[in-house]
Amino acid sequence: MGLRPGFMDDSGTDEDKESLQEFVSKVIENLKHVDKKSLEIIREACQPPEDMIITTKEGKRKHLLEDFSAVICPVIRCMFVGFLNVESMLYIWDQYMMGVHNCQYKMECLSAYVAIVIKLLSHHLKDCQSSTAMQRVIQTQGPKLQTHQFQYQIKKYFVDKFKKLLKEKDEDVFPVLDPTQAWSHWNREVIPDRTTSVDRRRARDLRLADRQRVLEEEREQWEKIIAEEESKRKTGGYLPYLQLDSSKPASRSQHNNESPLNQLENERRDRIETERKLQAEINMLREELRAARREQRPLTTLSLETVVSRYIMPAPANTPQDGIVQYPIPIHSIVDDEAEEVKNILTEMIKKVHISTHKVAHGAGRARSNLDKETLRFINLHKEHLKKAEMKVFGHYLGSNEFDSLPSSQKEIKSAELMTVIQELIEEDHERQERR
Repeated sequence: MGLRPGFMDDSGTDEDKESLQEFVSKVIENLKHVDKKSLEIIREACQPPEDMIITTKEGKRKHLLEDFSAVICPVIRCMFVGFLNVESMLYIWDQYMMGVHNCQYKMECLSAYVAIVIKLLSHHLKDCQSSTAMQRVIQTQGPKLQTHQFQYQIKKYFVDKFKKLLKEKDEDVFPVLDPTQAWSHWNREVIPDRTTSVDRRRARDLRLADRQRVLEEEREQWEKIIAEEESKRKTGGYLPYLQLDSSKPASRSQHNNESPLNQLENERRDRIETERKLQAEINMLREELRAARREQRPLTTLSLETVVSRYIMPAPANTPQDGIVQYPIPIHSIVDDEAEEVKNILTEMIKKVHISTHKVAHGAGRARSNLDKETLRFINLHKEHLKKAEMKVFGHYLGSNEFDSLPSSQKEIKSAELMTVIQELIEEDHERQERR
């Protein structure tokens, strides 16, 4: 709540009132850019009453701001809750939260979406004679607006402005999450080249070779030091600092006067002994843990026949002629109850996740049938647009391999022309839907 701008608060302070007037002026400015007819409808509905005579231009503008603010204040103070359906409302919230720390972006974002709501409902608002009637129309007809209508209007009029505001501090790129807008990147960082298994194996071999080289250099350095110490000791160049008395214990001094090779050998022996003791303690703890688990495992109730059948061999069906009875070798199958229980739990969880994701992706019940109908309609509409574009660009419908047989330069040119025509057809369809 602390990040809410002043025009969304109903505090009544002069600062918030000025912020609200600035926001309403921004909405009117956006309406001039988006649809001037909608702005004329607002001016007609916000006309002063007959008993109020306003002659100055500034007075008319002030009256328009006051009446229009009474229409849009309830919409922005609750962030479109109750005035739009949930899907469209959450889409607007996503766009708003991307620049929630940018005051200018918040002003531009909310004013743009309010202007789009007025534009999309202009054919319902043209019969309104007061601000109260306009507010009632927005509340009743607003939930019928679809998300793709907002996405189309944002892409057409405001997406470039939003991108500039989000990148004005030269930070990482935060794109407007509009499915109709193609994005080539999410940030400005250099994407590393894709590596293959051969490259990764070669890099691993190089790392191992470097590590082996470092170890060899260290070993050679130690051998050199040891050889120098031994040569000094043999030639008399090494003189101990202390003369030891044979009658006194000199274990510590002898240890200090040992050669580095003997010291390394002693350290290695001590380390092996320590590791052996630690391993013994680890094995003992593992045995204690296994015993505790066996004690906690619940006992299964078995019938007497089941217990007896496990340990008593069944009688042979018939006796061979040589008189030697061959009993079957008993096979005891040990079933781990805990592993089976974990397997059942994971299987059940995966089934539920699969069912949930399937419902999210494809819907359920009436929502699924509606989604299938809309998907089929969009597929047929795309095919129709593609055929019209082929006829307009090539003058005839393309064959199965006709486009592939074109030169590469012609393919790029014709593909760009086809996409331009398809985009024009999509915009015409959106305009027809808005006029309905």
